Amino acid sequence: MNGQERLAEQSRQLLVEALFTLLADNHYGEITVTDLTTQAQLARRTFYRSFANKDDLLAFYGNRSLRRYQVVRREKLTATADLQTAMTFFFQFWWPERHRLRLLIQQNLFMGLLTQSRVTLTPQDLGLNPAATPYLTSFLIGGLWTTLNTWLAQATPEPPATVAQTLLRELPQLPTQS
Repeated sequence: MNGQERLAEQSRQLLVEALFTLLADNHYGEITVTDLTTQAQLARRTFYRSFANKDDLLAFYGNRSLRRYQVVRREKLTATADLQTAMTFFFQFWWPERHRLRLLIQQNLFMGLLTQSRVTLTPQDLGLNPAATPYLTSFLIGGLWTTLNTWLAQATPEPPATVAQTLLRELPQLPTQS
């Protein structure tokens, strides 16, 4: 990354931080690009070099977070990690982002991060066999994302390992066809 690219990335990071600082006290719909650039101490033109509007900034955060999940998961877990390991990793990965994610959840912005993302999670990202059907992959992605939403919406969420263990204990209780 050259100096200009590094500066642009630093500006994008400052804008993401500004967004979450402002979300703590303001409704998303009321936050303006001017508010964001003032909070980040950047010029408006700097904002528009990277983003068309604040929705693009939010999408950037979501895409970057999901890409980071994929990279870290591939670095830390084998492609054939069992479901318990993969699920525990999933919740542990998002734990450091819990305060930001909770702000998004409180403003009904969290679920849109996944549906608007340009990042496609694969079966391997979830600890599934690469040959898993798109239905199973979608079912797990939707279930895990919704569980993440429910978990982090709590004022004091349980530790990540507890959530994973609870799910793994309860999954066999799902009714199956005989």
